[in-house]
Amino acid sequence: MGLLVFRRECLGRSAIAIPRRMWPVKWPPRVSTTALAAVFMLGAIASFSTAASAAGAGSPGARPGERFPNGYFEYTALPGVVIQGSLIITDLGDGPGKFLVYAGDGLTSPYTGIVYANRAQPLVDGPTGNGEYGAGAWISVPSAAISLAPQQQTTVQFTVTVPRDAAAGDYVGAISAENPEPTLDSSGQFTLGVTQRTVQAVVVHIPNPADTTSVHVGKPSITTENHKRQLLNIPLEYRADVLGKPFMNFTVTDPQQKAVVHFDGQFDTFVPHSSIVYIYPLDNVLLPPANYCFGGDFGIKDHEQHFHYCFDVTASEANVPAPGLRGPHPPAVVSTPAWRSVVIGGGGALAVLFLLFLLLLRSWRCDHCNKRKFGRLVKVDDASDVRGCAGCTAQFRKLKKLTLCRSCYRIHLRDVPSEPPPAPQRADAPVSP
Repeated sequence: MGLLVFRRECLGRSAIAIPRRMWPVKWPPRVSTTALAAVFMLGAIASFSTAASAAGAGSPGARPGERFPNGYFEYTALPGVVIQGSLIITDLGDGPGKFLVYAGDGLTSPYTGIVYANRAQPLVDGPTGNGEYGAGAWISVPSAAISLAPQQQTTVQFTVTVPRDAAAGDYVGAISAENPEPTLDSSGQFTLGVTQRTVQAVVVHIPNPADTTSVHVGKPSITTENHKRQLLNIPLEYRADVLGKPFMNFTVTDPQQKAVVHFDGQFDTFVPHSSIVYIYPLDNVLLPPANYCFGGDFGIKDHEQHFHYCFDVTASEANVPAPGLRGPHPPAVVSTPAWRSVVIGGGGALAVLFLLFLLLLRSWRCDHCNKRKFGRLVKVDDASDVRGCAGCTAQFRKLKKLTLCRSCYRIHLRDVPSEPPPAPQRADAPVSP
């Protein structure tokens, strides 16, 4: 039996733009208190068996212990400064959790936008890196695991040590809280493991950056994806010292100088001094073997730099179906033993009705979205947790109580505004030798 391991992540609120097309936020799995009904259902209707959620999984949640204008840790500091900070970690799961806390680098995703290194390789630039690929090496967090009961929280202290020789510019790191024990499910053909972590960005601005606009575009190339479509691979270098969202427009022309591909838009955030190969799928066009020209502009608004290249498409790179003949990607098929394919009779119908009855009994209504939810809701004890929502704040002040589903509670925590928003914390005193 194989083991497939998946990772679910909750990324802290960030104006530095988590990529929208990659790694969408997925809430950790919950366990319904109607597990008995689910078992009954699976036993009565075996052909409808699905992956069962694990019982009592601890799910980490994290937020800054201080207020910041953009919701994530953000500091302005000089080289040689040591910054003190605190992170509040909460077990948002249905069971106790043992969480590992670690620092990592902030990276530019191949789809643009910032992603964060995982626990297997948290420091992409190494433990003695200069921060060019992220500020994870600057962040020190406790090494001991944190054990929490459901809905319990604790405060973790950390430091950010800016190297004395750090150049001016922006640096991105992160602090992650992760449940290292995957949730296992072996009810199907494979054993599935899901690990859960939450991430908070740590951004350090060192004043007076020298370069705020430099970029470079390399020569593109064509590859194919599963013999279904062509991909235009564009090497991009963002050489500036500060975070930025560059614009790009390009046109691909055929040997008759006819435009066959055009793009014009703004990318998500780039980390300073980062290089990616941006993949642009050619869904609506097929480039036959020929020589093509690729030209346009790339860079920060009003500082775009022009580029122009010519490239060849070979016969093997054009060996894909025409756009109208590709069809959808085939769905994954999971085979089921013949003995499990049973005809649902009267007993199956009664099982369905019994399950729905139990689910109705165990459902609760969220005070924010007003939808019925299954299992235990989150009881809000601190009005500051919902101060970003006028309706929930008014209800809490009037009734002195508020219950939210886990999705709404996490959205409230992530979207809590700073009132009034202070300027980024500044630490100008250098560290004593």
